[in-house]
Amino acid sequence: MSVLNTLPVVQQYIVWYGWPIWLAFGPIGCLLNILLFSRKQFRKISCYFLVASVAMLIALCIGIIPLVYAFNYPNPYNTISSFCKARNYLLSMSAMTYRWLMVAACFDRYTHTLAHANLRRFTRVRITLRIIAVIIIIWLILPFYQIPWTEVQMNVCVFSIPTVGIFHSFLTIICGGLLPPLCMLIFTLLIRHNLAVNGLRLRQYRNQVQQRSEQQDNNILRSRDHQAILMLFVQIFVYIISNLPWTIGLVYTALTRYMAKSTYQLVMETFLKFLAEYIWREFKKIVRSIMTYRGENPTITRRIAPQT
Repeated sequence: MSVLNTLPVVQQYIVWYGWPIWLAFGPIGCLLNILLFSRKQFRKISCYFLVASVAMLIALCIGIIPLVYAFNYPNPYNTISSFCKARNYLLSMSAMTYRWLMVAACFDRYTHTLAHANLRRFTRVRITLRIIAVIIIIWLILPFYQIPWTEVQMNVCVFSIPTVGIFHSFLTIICGGLLPPLCMLIFTLLIRHNLAVNGLRLRQYRNQVQQRSEQQDNNILRSRDHQAILMLFVQIFVYIISNLPWTIGLVYTALTRYMAKSTYQLVMETFLKFLAEYIWREFKKIVRSIMTYRGENPTITRRIAPQT
């Protein structure tokens, strides 16, 4: 069997056996995050993660459920123009909202480490809710161009105007693939620097006012700081690695949109795009939801463990 015939079959088997697993575990991880971050003791510090988990849940359901439905029925995404418009808009809105809420969460953790009281006011719940509202409003408005300019043509949901498709590609590349991990990395490096400076100041202060117990306390402080930094770096590393194939695919699609391609190239591009845009990204969302739950959830885990 040739590659042209094999890859569609492989893709179909992945859809048959992979999507039900994705659909089972992805939303469960998001729901666990929502339950965790809605608890009173976590509400003040985890507003960003709570709303981001809701956005991730929306993106997972919108991205996977139509594909599972298409097992035995015509895919409404490629047959109904209104569904094509709504799915593209909601998927872009929820995915972008999730990404920039994670950036805002990194910024929030960065402001926690600042010595200036005026800058630390960004950590207040009222200001946090305003930032969340601004992010949601921005990404409710920006992807709106997809509603009037997407339609079903020849059983494919596409942009009706090529220029809009190019704009969409570059907007997604810049605001979805490049800026979020760059901002997260910058904030993490700044957090690391501030924690080091604050730790030095605290040790100098304790050298003046405390006795022997200071060494043990400093070791605990350094251990907590290292754990926080390690968690941030791991999350950013997973984000960058998991988004890299998808970002490369977007750049390639934008640059070769109007180039003549052979049947072999089209089949390979379709298969690789499927892996990058669906399998890898959905797997990333599931892993990140589990990581977030484990990273923010030690207290609840310890409370549940003795009862089981």
